[in-house]
Amino acid sequence: MKKIFLILFFCCLFLNAHSFEEKVVKEKFKVKSLIIDLPSDGEWRLLMYRGKKVYNAFFNTYFLVQFKSDVLSELVQIFEGTGDRDHTKHSNQFFYNFLYNADKIRGCKKRLEYYIFELNKSGKVGNCFIIRNWNPYKEIFDPTQLYTDYTDMNYPSTILQKYVTKNNIKLPKMMLRSESYYYDNFDQGRMYYVYRTINPEVNGAPLTKFDTETTSEYFLNNLDNYPKHKTFLENWSKLQSTRHQKFEKNLKIIKRNKLNLEKYIID
Repeated sequence: MKKIFLILFFCCLFLNAHSFEEKVVKEKFKVKSLIIDLPSDGEWRLLMYRGKKVYNAFFNTYFLVQFKSDVLSELVQIFEGTGDRDHTKHSNQFFYNFLYNADKIRGCKKRLEYYIFELNKSGKVGNCFIIRNWNPYKEIFDPTQLYTDYTDMNYPSTILQKYVTKNNIKLPKMMLRSESYYYDNFDQGRMYYVYRTINPEVNGAPLTKFDTETTSEYFLNNLDNYPKHKTFLENWSKLQSTRHQKFEKNLKIIKRNKLNLEKYIID
């Protein structure tokens, strides 16, 4: 009996720590003060994940998936975390390292292949915006590992692997991704990120032929050879830049800590 009880206990513990639920959502999705607009040209489904924490600071991650005629159109991933008031040093160290050091290959550091990279960094604030191409097969099934303090933050790819496999979702060859990050260590500290990843083929772009980052039509060095793909990326980047400005407004980021994105919005 004791053995059975222990098995059931650890099964429940695992399920609670790695559980997520799915439901249909429409138009807008709100995470505290952050408002995520959801285009109404397809069905949106929400996966909510709970269970990560640093000391007593629990973090929530949300996955919003859009389909058009049963084809994957867009994926939005949102993270919100507020530090533990009793362990502010550890919370803020975690946020800082997650933003700048966890991803050894990409993350919030300038790379030549990024289409857009903007960073406003000080000791207490990090505001970062990135646009790049994104290979869904590699990023979901063979992702770069994140190295973080106190807790393992590699769970999103595991959740997406299970979701894609369970629902037999066909992934496109290449997607486009915007990444908005904000961190500050005032009070107990807080961090938000929003990733928006789009399937260009079902959203008005020409067909994609190439499926690696460096051969993709959307790779920075290849854009001039594919003018229609370039135009789509430019227009989508304007929209994402505007969304990052709304992201800043929602989080009440003061002027000196904002990014100058007007150059990407105005022709």
